[in-house]
Amino acid sequence: MKNIILLLILALFTNLINAQEKKEYYDNGQLKSIENYVDTIEHGSFIYYYENGIISGEGTMKNGELEGAYSEYNKKGQLKEFTTYKNGYKVGPFKTFWETGELKEEGTYRSVYFFDGEYDETIRTGIYKAYLPNGDIAISVKLGVNEDNEEIGIGKGIENDYYTTDDPYKFILQEESNLLDGELHGINKEYYENGQLKEIAEFIKGEEVGIHKEYYNNGQLKSSTTFVDGNKIGLYEEYLENGSPSKKGNNGKKVSGFGASYGEIEDWTYWEYYSNGQLEKKHTLDQNGSYTGNYVEFYENGELRFKGEFVDDDKEGEWYQFEDGEKYKFLYENGQLVKSKKVNSINDPIEDQYYKLKFKNKCHKKVQVALMYKNSDDEWTTKAWFNIKPDEEVYLADTQNRIYYFYAHSFDFKNKWKGDFVDTVKGRKYNFKKKTIPSYKKHGDHYNELTCNN
Repeated sequence: MKNIILLLILALFTNLINAQEKKEYYDNGQLKSIENYVDTIEHGSFIYYYENGIISGEGTMKNGELEGAYSEYNKKGQLKEFTTYKNGYKVGPFKTFWETGELKEEGTYRSVYFFDGEYDETIRTGIYKAYLPNGDIAISVKLGVNEDNEEIGIGKGIENDYYTTDDPYKFILQEESNLLDGELHGINKEYYENGQLKEIAEFIKGEEVGIHKEYYNNGQLKSSTTFVDGNKIGLYEEYLENGSPSKKGNNGKKVSGFGASYGEIEDWTYWEYYSNGQLEKKHTLDQNGSYTGNYVEFYENGELRFKGEFVDDDKEGEWYQFEDGEKYKFLYENGQLVKSKKVNSINDPIEDQYYKLKFKNKCHKKVQVALMYKNSDDEWTTKAWFNIKPDEEVYLADTQNRIYYFYAHSFDFKNKWKGDFVDTVKGRKYNFKKKTIPSYKKHGDHYNELTCNN
């Protein structure tokens, strides 16, 4: 028993011999720090001072690692940071403060470990809040740890971002967000430095939904985009800073079925303007950048210059043009100019009102057709011969008269299409068949089908 007591006394005596207090001083003689060591390892309380004698930090070391409460102060002696440590890691409650003394942050740290039980790092957990110098809450979230020892959000929270200014205690709101389980959830807003709303959007668990709007810094709407399940689906619009439309169209739609995904962008409509605000052009482009649909163009004084329609990047149908004081109409088929005409008004048709006489050969034999009709000079004329192959369709003539005559026969003359009216074609008489277009029929295509049983 005496030996055991003796050994304890010797151990305590040895530690007392190895333990020592170390002090450092500034050049002006002011105390700079007090630290405690056992052998060469810092162990025990410590305290640091600014050169003006005010404490800058104080805490405790255990075997060279921070342990327990640690406090840090500014040069005015106000608390700047309070943190608790265990084995050198931040564990437990912590607070930070602005230089003016107001609370800046508060929360709790916890340790996360390697699989061998050693400390890896510390992360925030529980309720975390951050404050502006005026006391307004900038961040308020509940934090947890997932199975990978990663910091995650839990439940509802808010998080705001701010523009930096020359004044370290003046903050201008840049973005305000609502969170759910660490993801954007609810209304999210962004602002310009002048306080004007820049963007507004809505989210559900990190996926954008509804209408996303962007604004110019004068408050004018810049764009409007529709989202479904985080994807741009539906109407999209862009505007100029003066409020005039610039672009309009629809984003791709969701494709249903197995492995459903979202389709490509559909057609877009564009507007272009002169500096005086007058519309210059309005046109539509498809997803390949080709012109499609209606096209219209104006002069700077508002006078119509062009009007027509595109199909697959080609002009199609009637086009109007006003150039050098003259007005014109053009007719296009498959991108090729078919006819042009000077007009007095955009309402004038490029063509007079005609019946277009067309024939379809439904016979398995090649046929010849002779046609008698009133021409554009209102005179009867006969044309022959028109050769038509099986299953071929031909456009033979225009007429304003509802009455016309035709004769046809197969090349072997075994099939004939004839009537009671006799006319001479190249010195030979043929019996033409009279045709009368019903009065209710509109001008345009008028077909005759030639079948072998006629």
